[in-house]
Amino acid sequence: MEAYIDWNKELGTDYRPTVAVRFDENEIQQDSWGLSTDSEATFVPDVDSFISAMKSASELVARVWLKDQTTKTAQWDVAGIRDAVRPVEDRCNPNWTPSPTPTPTNAPEPTRVPPTPVPTLPPAAEVVELSIMNFQHVDATVKAGTIVIWTNNDKPLHTVTHINPGGKRLFNSAMIAPDVGFRYHFTVPGTFEYQCLIHPVNMKGTITVTE
Repeated sequence: MEAYIDWNKELGTDYRPTVAVRFDENEIQQDSWGLSTDSEATFVPDVDSFISAMKSASELVARVWLKDQTTKTAQWDVAGIRDAVRPVEDRCNPNWTPSPTPTPTNAPEPTRVPPTPVPTLPPAAEVVELSIMNFQHVDATVKAGTIVIWTNNDKPLHTVTHINPGGKRLFNSAMIAPDVGFRYHFTVPGTFEYQCLIHPVNMKGTITVTE
């Protein structure tokens, strides 16, 4: 499992940023973190310790030193993160199996609840579904106005993040858990490269939007 902080700002290139974090009123921890390929995110060096500390905290404050020695500080409310990550931790456990729900004898057949539908789409919008599998992002060609939906069919977490060096990213899914999807509405023609920030070397793809 990997974790990162997306600062939504170019930090610099060819260096390892120093990041300081503090959970609640605990001691400040400072270390050198890895840098994403787009230079806007930093990867947690000790994920297990970081997640453990976050699960028992209510507030996280982090500061990163940019290459020009200026700093950027961010603050998050992390209360309830323990419940949020438990399903992912369970499914990452190789011994995990779904727990059957006992049904009382002679009980009526339970009502089948369908999967949560994709939110309402613009009228007449075309939808293209892409699968994230085997640590691979795929290429696709779609028409302007198409909504692309990516679904994570791998066990690890992934992201769908627009690559736009020197410019603003059009889309960034943050971390997508297994069996969870992310969508983006492509409204203008162009070529849009994207990657997984967690696995940027192998996981890259291109969406080509035509008129």
